[in-house]
Amino acid sequence: MGLHDLADFPWILAGPRSHFGRAVRVWCHERGFEPRIAHTVEEQFTALAMIAGGLGVTLVSDLGLTLLPPGVDVVPLDEPVLRTVSIAHRATTSPRPSIDLFVEAVRTAAAEQGLAAGPPAPPFAPGG
Repeated sequence: MGLHDLADFPWILAGPRSHFGRAVRVWCHERGFEPRIAHTVEEQFTALAMIAGGLGVTLVSDLGLTLLPPGVDVVPLDEPVLRTVSIAHRATTSPRPSIDLFVEAVRTAAAEQGLAAGPPAPPFAPGG
C-alpha cells in the first residue's frame, strides 16, 4: 500500500507544530494530497486507541508498534517513511560522562527495539 492510498481516509495526527505531525503532512503533500485530519492528538497511544474505535488512520512508528491495542491492523507501506532522531547538547571543554552515558543508553534502547542507530554526527561548529 502506498501513502497516497490513504488520501481519502480520515486521519488521526499530531498537530502541525510537532515534528511528527509536520513530517507526516510534508510526506503526504509530496505524494500529492493533504491528509483530511479528523482528530488531532499528541500521543501515539491515544491515536491508536482512536483507530481501534474506527475513527481514522495514522502512521505508526516502530516504537509505537509495541502499543497496539486489540482491533488495530498494521499495513506496511510500499515506501517506508523514515525519520532521524538526533540528540543535541551544549559543547563543553571538560568531559561530561553523564551525557555520554545518556547517549549510549538511547542507542542501546534503540538497538533493543531493532532500530538502526547510525554513527555519531560530527560536532556542530558555529559559523563553520
